[in-house]
Amino acid sequence: MNKNADFTRGPIVGPLIRFSLPILLALFLQALYGAVDLMVVGQYARAEDVSGVAVGGAVPGI
Repeated sequence: MNKNADFTRGPIVGPLIRFSLPILLALFLQALYGAVDLMVVGQYARAEDVSGVAVGGAVPGI
């Protein structure tokens, strides 16, 4: 199936939502991973380690 999204003609809201849903899902999963990572490190490590995980999670590309 070869279906191209054309944002120059027709309605914009529907195609734009379908286009943005995978991006929003990826951002949500990334935030969830960071939260779980902080919870696990917080259970077994010191405050300095938790701080390092929090800072490392905020840097893009890590």
